[in-house]
Amino acid sequence: MNDNFSFSGLEQHISSSRQVRDMANMVLRKAEAAAIKRRGVEAQIESSKVLVDQREELVVMRAFISALLKDSFEQTDQQEIKLKERDKVETARHQENLKFTKIAAWTGVVGIIIGVVSIFLQFMI
Repeated sequence: MNDNFSFSGLEQHISSSRQVRDMANMVLRKAEAAAIKRRGVEAQIESSKVLVDQREELVVMRAFISALLKDSFEQTDQQEIKLKERDKVETARHQENLKFTKIAAWTGVVGIIIGVVSIFLQFMI
């Protein structure tokens, strides 16, 4: 008779359950490996999206910085032109002031000479 509770039947049940457990573990490992692989691919896709966004931001930043540099150079050039014009005007004013100072000095000298001559003439007369 075949006894369901005999040791040979028990060994078959144990080896069958081990095989099932091993198969389940193998399927679990494959599923975990597939999940890890999928997460890795998703991370790569997300990383690629981030890199594309960063690249676009870099292009915008480069354009903005280039515009700022161009504007800065233009302002520097305009300031240099205005500075040269101001220097020319100040030089012309300085020369004009020197001219008037010389005229005033000579007028003072002539006035002193006339004053001395008039005092001398008053004593002579």
